Amino acid sequence: MTERAARWVDGLFPFRRVRQWVFTVPWDRRWRFARRHDLAKGALRIALSVLQQAYARRCETSGQTGTVTVLQRFGSALQLNIHFHILAVDGVFSRDDRGRLCWDAAPAPTTTEIEALIEDIAVRVEAWLAAQGFGPDDEDPAHNDTDALLQAAAIAGHSAFETRRRTQRIGGKTVTLPPLCAAWEGYTLHAGVAVDAHDRPALERLCKYVLRGPIAQDRLLRLDDGQIALVLKRPWSDGTTEKTFTDAALVERLAALIPPARKNQVFYGGVFAPGSKLRADVVRRRPRRKPTKRLVRADRRAKRSRWESWAELLKRAFDVHGFRCPRCQGRLTLRTVVVGPSAATKILADLGRGSTGPP
Repeated sequence: MTERAARWVDGLFPFRRVRQWVFTVPWDRRWRFARRHDLAKGALRIALSVLQQAYARRCETSGQTGTVTVLQRFGSALQLNIHFHILAVDGVFSRDDRGRLCWDAAPAPTTTEIEALIEDIAVRVEAWLAAQGFGPDDEDPAHNDTDALLQAAAIAGHSAFETRRRTQRIGGKTVTLPPLCAAWEGYTLHAGVAVDAHDRPALERLCKYVLRGPIAQDRLLRLDDGQIALVLKRPWSDGTTEKTFTDAALVERLAALIPPARKNQVFYGGVFAPGSKLRADVVRRRPRRKPTKRLVRADRRAKRSRWESWAELLKRAFDVHGFRCPRCQGRLTLRTVVVGPSAATKILADLGRGSTGPP
């Protein structure tokens, strides 16, 4: 996750403002999209087409923006929630009469414009689904396998085999849509998050956010009765602040979130698409690194411009300097690699350290 976010920030996204579009489908469509990856890709293709047209219209040019979409299958309470995080360069790229690359920044959208966009997207997606034989009146195909049972329960937010448990700690409250967010017939579109040009740390945090996993370990608590409590990021409107699971129920919920095998969850569009004629001029290629004294295997990987060392990833992800000396704060240098228990035992004994591992 950290390596991909770093690669996006360093090379994929140019020094332009980036806006996040969150596209969510209705509850009754999420089960279909979870089961049929081609339907999810079709809905995303329509949404990206509408956004591309909107950017060209707002910039009054025929250029293209660049998008990176991450398909997320989970919600904050580990429910199955198919939605798309779209990172788009907030403007369009095009070529002038001389063939030179030009950039036109797009003005910030308004809530009224987003309402029109989500209505257009919803109508087109529903028409396309109906043409595929998945209209609102069509019967769901029978799925009697375990995946279908787990996914249906995960969408509903409860266990397929156990009673739902929730803990309420505060009173409920009414939830309203935030600015730059609109909904239409269960479809929602949110564009309230944008990163200014040259703010690379904020862009990297945004990339890590859309690439995050379904659960953070610090949100899981083992209770005295043996249950596992999942603390929600924010209280629900009915006052729910955490959900409790048995070990089996938690594994069941995680199993429902596993994406289909060999199906991409990250999509590149516009000028970032592999077949785009503008990609070579927009994407910044990182210079090749000079060979250094490393292990043979690491030295081979260092020749690839995309590779990030573990020390660099530790620093970017957790602000941990893996090669910093704890005494003088200087940089440590790799001398050799100790292989075998006898050599490690001798070195630890000379340092006055215990050579016996933990039980």
